[in-house]
Amino acid sequence: MAKKRTWMPILAMMSVFAFIVTIPPQTDARTADRWTVYNEANTSMASFFLTDMFEDSQGRLWFAGFDGGASVLDKDAMTTFNASNSTVDARVTSFAEASDGAIWVGSEDGISIWDGLDWTSLPSEDLPVKTTHISALLRDSSDRMWVGTWGGGVAVSKAGSWTKYSTDEGLPGTQIWSLTEGADGRVWVGTRTGAAALSPSDTWTTYTTKNSEIVSDRVKAINFDSDGTVYFATAGKGFSRLDAAGMWTSFTTKDGLPSNFGTSFAKDAKGTLWFGTEGGLASFDGTTWTVHPIRLKELQYHFIEDILIDKSGNVWFATFGGGASWWDGKAFKAIDPDRTGLDSDQVTVLLEDRQGNIWVGTIYGLNRWDGRAWTTYTEFNSELVYHYITGLAEDSKGRIWVGTLSGLSIYDNGKWIQTTRFTGVGFTRIPSTTIYTVYNDHEGRVWLGTGLGAAVLEGDTWKLYERSNSGLSTNLVSVITQDSLGRVWFTHWQGINVLDNASWQTIQPINGGFDTPLVWAVMEDTEGSMWFGTLGDGIAVFDGETWTKHSQRTGSLSNDFVRAIEQDRDGRIWVATDGGLNVLVDGDRWMSYSFRNTPLPIDLVNDVLVDRQGKVWIATQAGLAVFEPGSANDALLEQAKALYRPQKDQGSGVSGGVPYEDIGSPVGPAVPPSRTPLTVQL
Repeated sequence: MAKKRTWMPILAMMSVFAFIVTIPPQTDARTADRWTVYNEANTSMASFFLTDMFEDSQGRLWFAGFDGGASVLDKDAMTTFNASNSTVDARVTSFAEASDGAIWVGSEDGISIWDGLDWTSLPSEDLPVKTTHISALLRDSSDRMWVGTWGGGVAVSKAGSWTKYSTDEGLPGTQIWSLTEGADGRVWVGTRTGAAALSPSDTWTTYTTKNSEIVSDRVKAINFDSDGTVYFATAGKGFSRLDAAGMWTSFTTKDGLPSNFGTSFAKDAKGTLWFGTEGGLASFDGTTWTVHPIRLKELQYHFIEDILIDKSGNVWFATFGGGASWWDGKAFKAIDPDRTGLDSDQVTVLLEDRQGNIWVGTIYGLNRWDGRAWTTYTEFNSELVYHYITGLAEDSKGRIWVGTLSGLSIYDNGKWIQTTRFTGVGFTRIPSTTIYTVYNDHEGRVWLGTGLGAAVLEGDTWKLYERSNSGLSTNLVSVITQDSLGRVWFTHWQGINVLDNASWQTIQPINGGFDTPLVWAVMEDTEGSMWFGTLGDGIAVFDGETWTKHSQRTGSLSNDFVRAIEQDRDGRIWVATDGGLNVLVDGDRWMSYSFRNTPLPIDLVNDVLVDRQGKVWIATQAGLAVFEPGSANDALLEQAKALYRPQKDQGSGVSGGVPYEDIGSPVGPAVPPSRTPLTVQL
């Protein structure tokens, strides 16, 4: 038989509450299977409550979360590291970059080190201090790594040899708030009981209210301007400034600060002085003081914890309660932790466009992965008509059609068109606002499965097929697809209808050998056979003459609730079920992947997509997983060659079949109901 076109299934939707499990990508061996899991926890900023910022040599910006780990912004892609995918499992306080490019992350429980791929922890016994509470980190110009602690003073490492500094060595206190280095090579230490500077000759100079004009001994942060003037942010008394001539000046609320509880300072390329306080942000241009107001989507909170000037000259602000904001010289912009990366763990539908972008629909918005960064579209930052995404399709012009439970949006190269049943003219006014699926057929027509029937856009006019004017069994259409012969298939909660030119046919479930009319997934394989996934009775396959059944009872599937079916370029059939991801490897051997033996975050799989690179994208109720088979067919086939042994029938399960010993094991060929596969871990 001539090779036929493979059609991507459309996800039908069902909302299920699920827990979140985050697993780090497995990328050690090139030939091994590789998994990556994306979810809210590791694609969005760690927390609204940030305590520190750092820019590394690669231009990546790091954010320390008070409760949620450390986040890194790499060319608009946000990744968060926490206990679920790294050794960072406590409140993060600070960052530094070692000479080998490794990033040191300080927390209240020690130091975690990331080499760009793997995470390790610095053994606490290596540090010559009695506490693991790390409060500050610094790598100085002499390539020494400085570690400030809360209660143990400072430890300094040079070529692996550690030196300790405490009150006995000249520090004014052991509770360290900050570490920084001046242009002259002196390292400055801010403590709860004063400030100190270590000269290159290893001599300490201390600054307290007893021996200097500093306004307070509680020194939160120390920074410098371009001429070497030192600025001290103090907790409760404002800011002190020490110039190169030894003259002291102070800044308080009397001068224009919004609060005397200082936290941070920076001077930008234009000479503007920025002062961060617990009560807000102020700037001084040499003439005028400005207190910057709090605004949604701009500077979102008054508690400023840290200020950083990046390599591009942008001024960044870490807030304790409102995420991060930055000033580009013209306006404030904000990074909202709730609007970065994947916007929900409940992923509903997937699409790969002709540019290779992966579009991910969730119950809270639309996300796009371009291979490098996430872009999130919601009602708040775009003209997306509604947040619950139910269908995605790309038309012949490259436009992305986005179906939702409350209308349709069309994304056209950065521009949006909104359409509902009640607004618009021509094609911008749809017959029904409740959309369950979107499909683009061979002729370039766009179809919508709605609650009022199946609508097709012909030219600039929608034509609506419903029970009263067509062969549809119901007006509630969940899936639409067109086969290689031009027939259009409609599935729903009452079975299957087929439109062949102007002729309608109905396929009753009993004629297909399945026990439920709830058909929720359709696909034509490369041989021209039609695959139908049901909610409760597995899969029925029709080759034009014969029906074949795949289910728990036949030993093929791990679960009989089938949400989507996809075929890859090697001919493998991937099936999304409520019991994990199943794959038919060589037309004979079935395997099943689950959260028990893979990083799949949960067994509730809503959709599956195989992209042009052969990666398998898996939409679940607890995040998005990407599976890259390490050795293509060979690895999967070897895993599928499992041994089988008889086992006593243990019960009926969902569809009346024998339950699996472990969902996620190789399944194998069809077996009698009295037998069940021997589990083999992948």
